[in-house]
Amino acid sequence: MGSFFHTILLPLASALVLLLVAGLRQALRRKRPAAPTSSSSALPATGTVTLHGDSIIRGEYLDRAAMSPTDVNARLAEPIAATLQRLRPGLQVDDRSLSGQTLMVLASGFASDLRTSTVVVIENGVIDAWQGVPLTDFVATLGDLVERVQAEGRVPVLAGFARQVAGPFVSQDMLRRRDLYDQAVRGLAQQMGVVFADLGAARFDGAGDLQDGVHPSKAYSDRLAERIALALDEAMK
Repeated sequence: MGSFFHTILLPLASALVLLLVAGLRQALRRKRPAAPTSSSSALPATGTVTLHGDSIIRGEYLDRAAMSPTDVNARLAEPIAATLQRLRPGLQVDDRSLSGQTLMVLASGFASDLRTSTVVVIENGVIDAWQGVPLTDFVATLGDLVERVQAEGRVPVLAGFARQVAGPFVSQDMLRRRDLYDQAVRGLAQQMGVVFADLGAARFDGAGDLQDGVHPSKAYSDRLAERIALALDEAMK
C-alpha cells in the first residue's frame, strides 16, 4: 500500500489538486484587487531573511512524555535560524517561528505583520496536513501569502516539510497527508515561479534523527538548515 500510495496515488492527487487550485486562485484574483503593500513596511534590506515556521524551525522538542507534539518544553542550543547565520556569515535572520503555529494561523495576521527583509521563508503547513485542513484551502492560502510577499517587494521562499516517524503523536495517515501536502507546496512553488526549499530531500535516518518522533535532533536540524541555506542562495542571486 505504501509503494502504491507514493508511486501512483500521491502524484495523481497532487496534480489534480493543483489544477483545481490554479482555477480557484484565478477566479479569486478576478474578484478582488491585488494584495496592497503595507504602508508600514520598510524597503528590503540586503542579506536579510524573515523566517516563518513552526517548532521544526524553532528547534523546540519534548524531553519527556507529553499529551501532544506541540507541547514542547526544550529547545536546541542552536536552532535553524542560528545555524543559517553560522552557515552564511553576514546573513541576518528575523526568526518569527512559533511552535504549534499552523499555516492558517500564520495567514490570519500576515497582512498586518511588519517585515523589512529581502527574503521571506514560509515553512508552516505540516500541522495543517496532520489536522486534515482541506488541501484546496491550504494551497489557496499559501498562494495568497506568496502574493502578499511579492506585493511588498520581497522574495518568497516556500519550504517543504521535515520528516517524522509513526508513533504516539503521528499516525501513518498523518504521514501520508504530510507527503501529499509537501508535494502540493512543491507544485505551487513551481506554478508561481518561486524557490522551493526541499526539506524532505535532506538525509533522514528515521527515529534516530528525531528527539521525540516528531522534532529534529541537532544533526537532522543542521541538514534541514543546509537545505534552506541553498534555497536562500538561489533566492538572493
